[in-house]
Amino acid sequence: MTGFPLRYAHQNILVGEGDARAALFRVDTVSYPFLAVADKRDWLRRLARFAFAVEADFSLWRVCREYPADSYADQGMALLDARRQSPAAWRSYLNGHEAHLRELRSFTPEVYLAVSLPATRSAGFDRMRRRVEGLFGVANPVPIPATEIDALVVAEERAFRRAEASLPVRRATTRELQWLLRRAACRGVAEPALDDHWEPSALIVETAGGRPAYEPLGTDIVRHANAPVFEQERALVVDAEEGRSHQAMLGMGALPEESEFPGGAELLFSPLEALAFPVDAVVHARWLGNREAITRVRRRIVDADVAFSEQLSSTHGPLSYTAEENRQLARELDAYLQSHERPPLLNVAISLAVGAASASELEARVEALVHRFGTVALHRPLGLQPSLFLDHLPRADGGTVRDYADVLTIEQFGALMPVGTHQAGSDRGVYIGRTLAGGARPVRFDVTEASRTGRPPSILLAGTLGSGKTIAAELLAFQAERRGSLVVDVDPKPDHNLEGLPELAGRVHVIELSGDDRYRGLLDPLVVAPESLREDLASSYLMELLPQAPATWETQVRKAVRAALEGPSPSCLRVLELLLASADSDARSAGEALSVWADSGVARLGFGDGERARVAAERPVTTIKARGLSLPAPGIARADYDQSERLGVATLKLIAAYAMRLVAGDRSVHKVVLFDEAWFLLASRDGRRLIDRLNRLGRAENATLILATQQLTDVGDIENLIGTRFIFGQETAAEARRALELLGLDPEDRQLVERVRSYRRGRCLMRDIDDRVAELQIEPVHEHLLRILDTSPGARPVLEAAA
Repeated sequence: MTGFPLRYAHQNILVGEGDARAALFRVDTVSYPFLAVADKRDWLRRLARFAFAVEADFSLWRVCREYPADSYADQGMALLDARRQSPAAWRSYLNGHEAHLRELRSFTPEVYLAVSLPATRSAGFDRMRRRVEGLFGVANPVPIPATEIDALVVAEERAFRRAEASLPVRRATTRELQWLLRRAACRGVAEPALDDHWEPSALIVETAGGRPAYEPLGTDIVRHANAPVFEQERALVVDAEEGRSHQAMLGMGALPEESEFPGGAELLFSPLEALAFPVDAVVHARWLGNREAITRVRRRIVDADVAFSEQLSSTHGPLSYTAEENRQLARELDAYLQSHERPPLLNVAISLAVGAASASELEARVEALVHRFGTVALHRPLGLQPSLFLDHLPRADGGTVRDYADVLTIEQFGALMPVGTHQAGSDRGVYIGRTLAGGARPVRFDVTEASRTGRPPSILLAGTLGSGKTIAAELLAFQAERRGSLVVDVDPKPDHNLEGLPELAGRVHVIELSGDDRYRGLLDPLVVAPESLREDLASSYLMELLPQAPATWETQVRKAVRAALEGPSPSCLRVLELLLASADSDARSAGEALSVWADSGVARLGFGDGERARVAAERPVTTIKARGLSLPAPGIARADYDQSERLGVATLKLIAAYAMRLVAGDRSVHKVVLFDEAWFLLASRDGRRLIDRLNRLGRAENATLILATQQLTDVGDIENLIGTRFIFGQETAAEARRALELLGLDPEDRQLVERVRSYRRGRCLMRDIDDRVAELQIEPVHEHLLRILDTSPGARPVLEAAA
């Protein structure tokens, strides 16, 4: 290819033509759109600090990689616990996701940075001779001395340390270099096929002085970018091995003198992430030291003064305000350069590359791209398309097309925000949905990650009726079962339908809790609760049944509970016996009142005789349904509960403890406890204390607690215990603001508040365990999952009629 920019690559060091040398790094992207304004400004400062400290020319590529759908199922198989799940069943489930991901044709941005390195200068006569030979077309490539490679390794280390001080970077690999070279030919059409064994090669030769040198093989790097390229007016047609790609190269015109940050200044983030197709961008920046920058600006001041004077002395006077504005801007820039930090300037050329499978699709994409950039002009030059194509290849010389170069301050460069993207979830997990922006980027989630890595294991899903939180919670539980986790589903309404899924036929144990005498004592807190929780939970449960009791009763109840625990076979019936036999009149009165409840409806569940009877949970999924409970509506003050509602709330606390007993056992087996209608736990001190202890037990037992709730109350006491948060649609502005606070977002952002209130049918904001926030659409993928698990009004009667 004429003008190919590279001769050789030594690890991540690029060797170009002449004296061009650079080090290639990979820059980590950041989940940017939902960062706080202060954090966004911090990223601007980090990019600006890099541009200040690098003291060298540099190039930055923001390129799009097609989402690796083909490897999804293979990666997902690593999550399987084959002791409790069939590999074939897990593979079948993942294959459905993989087919869906192929249809999405999603992409993810990657950022690469090349920092110019000082080359070892040869003698002046040798340089002059090579230049003359080049003019006459008789020049031969000069071997690269081994001493120069050694010097470049030292310079690369210095450049890496400077970049690492400001940005999250690592050294690029030769495989990534190969991908960058090969992908240009099939841009917008397919991912390139890579050679797994390729490494840059060179012959070791001796120089005239007898020293070792490297003679790069002529075709070793070129072969990755040797596809035929045909120019057609203002487009290119590239015949790659993977298919024909129609491409257009666009140069970015002058940037606005003033723009808002965060907002319109983020030209390498917002417009690109808003498009449904991939667009590549490259920034070639020439670093102008402060002294040189001041010299150039003062020349501009003189030119602006001359232009203004000429207009003043003309017959018609000043024809516009432009000349005066130029004078003012030039003086402001001069003052900026003479500030105490003495910053440099950047001479920057920015270009964009778009690819498509057909000419018509290319034109539609270019039109959409131009529209997204608004008032910032994008030029599509005739005759420069091949040169701009080469500028998008990894290169060491900072590019050749400077027709649309502009001078930027380091802050203006940082405001472009080329490292921003939409991302959240787990690097390797199960597909749960896609982002609403950023090219429908897949979001994966590993329900075992938090407990494996010692992070807060609880998952919170909050949203109003019809927002999709319950389906999302059931989906997480179902995916956990598919990989081999033990699942306990607490369904107090009850409207879950995991037992209706064909994949779970024969794998779900349904426990129906009611006031039937055969269930007596099944939830006795002194039997089923963890030892560290028994006293508090039993005392809380018993007093919940006596809301108007005097304080002296509570003292006597707690004394009796403690005494029962000190004896053999503790139980709540034993507590009654101790109270009734007490010499204290308050104790006897409390015992008499509790005796009435011990034989009343679902309260029988909490009063056992000390036998450790429990229903065996041998199947992978246990669903606990409590149809006889009367629960208050979300938002009702605790003081306004009637007696049946108090009993329902107290019983659910026992169910929570019982569920954790079901998952206790082999710590090597991951467990999931799904607790719907969890708002009552969040609304009381006892409930939050219970969540705290369940979390601690969950960490010890390798368990994940999933809390689904309609309403967010004060969760400040347990916020540090919640790892991943899903915020679905909220009913009121106050609830939306509280939800945004829980995500760490600005609750006073009215636009964001209204957006959260509008979420329905699985749209939500997710904050993962790494505090990344993304807006996503939950997708069960398999159609029957949504149909069977849907709990919205009207969905279940239709399902039952169809059955």
